[in-house]
Amino acid sequence: MAPTCDAFINIMQRFACPIFCCGVRRRLTWLEIGEMARYIRIIEILLRWIAMDTKNILIVDDDKTILEGFKALLETKKYKVSTAENGREALEKISNNFYNLALLDLKLPDMEGTDLLLEFRQLKPAIKTVIITGYSTRENAINSLNLGANGYLEKPVMPGKLLAVVADKLSEQETENKLYEDTVNELLRSRT
Repeated sequence: MAPTCDAFINIMQRFACPIFCCGVRRRLTWLEIGEMARYIRIIEILLRWIAMDTKNILIVDDDKTILEGFKALLETKKYKVSTAENGREALEKISNNFYNLALLDLKLPDMEGTDLLLEFRQLKPAIKTVIITGYSTRENAINSLNLGANGYLEKPVMPGKLLAVVADKLSEQETENKLYEDTVNELLRSRT
């Protein structure tokens, strides 16, 4: 559950004010700069939680029928869905937007889905990724999971199976975010 705006303002007042709102114009010490970096990290985490209220999904597949079908299915569950037909377009979208989950085709016209997976892991480590392929082999599955995929599905994907995997991966992400929230709350308690 994302913090309310009041909670966000309270956290900003308790942590940012001593450094950002001190009212004195002077050079900051290295210690103060280090403290600012920690606060900025906390703010990034809080902003990510706020964005988590709307689940954003990116579908990457060169088959327009699959893109349209998956998008329509996921939108019935109130997910915000974007699509990309190739790796280059997907990298552009993930660089400029926040996504909770990406569904990646293994075979794309300009790159392998596993290469795209590695790029996603570098750009947005918190994103959940599921490889979807019509070229399923045990080797592909093992390789994808070893490279950091959170799931692997074979085409054709039944709608119920797709929805279940998406819900499961988003639930995992919420659990991870709850751990972040607990860490931030512990930090708040230790600072007061």
